[in-house]
Amino acid sequence: LYAENLSRVLSGEETVNFDSVIRNASINYLSSKSRAELRQRDSLLAESVRKEERFGVSRNQERSLPVEGMLFFTPLKGTVSSSFDALSSPGITITAPKGSIVSSVLDGTVTYTSWTDSEKYVIIIQHSENVMSIYNHIQNIRCKVGDNVSAGTPIAVIEDNMHFELWHNGESVNPTRYI
Repeated sequence: LYAENLSRVLSGEETVNFDSVIRNASINYLSSKSRAELRQRDSLLAESVRKEERFGVSRNQERSLPVEGMLFFTPLKGTVSSSFDALSSPGITITAPKGSIVSSVLDGTVTYTSWTDSEKYVIIIQHSENVMSIYNHIQNIRCKVGDNVSAGTPIAVIEDNMHFELWHNGESVNPTRYI
């Protein structure tokens, strides 16, 4: 459900209502597109990647993202206990004392809040320049969907650690490069 909702937020769609999922006991994880259309799109993407690789377009290139010029607020004062890996962990884990305040990294609008047994509270904030921040494993949430928050605004409290993700144009980026 987390991945489904993240995908929907990134594409600007409405998120899954958990009450309806529990009530209906089902969720559609597959695309509404036909298998033939999905196969064709996959083939086109694979061909595009092959062409890029042939000319070395995507190999070891540092991309200059506009987010580099933005001034980010620290989401939590603590220690980075697990590092960023775009494939296995698209964020970092920050460890801090119980009750530490979690703050918004930029001005933005809260687009999603939720609670699950495994993730605790999750908050997603949409910022300008198509930047999105995601705060996982938090407690005592202090905002709601639709709230406008400023950089440094307290949005939650942690128990002992927080998983933090930063996204730009639908791609995860290493928060430690910017914050």
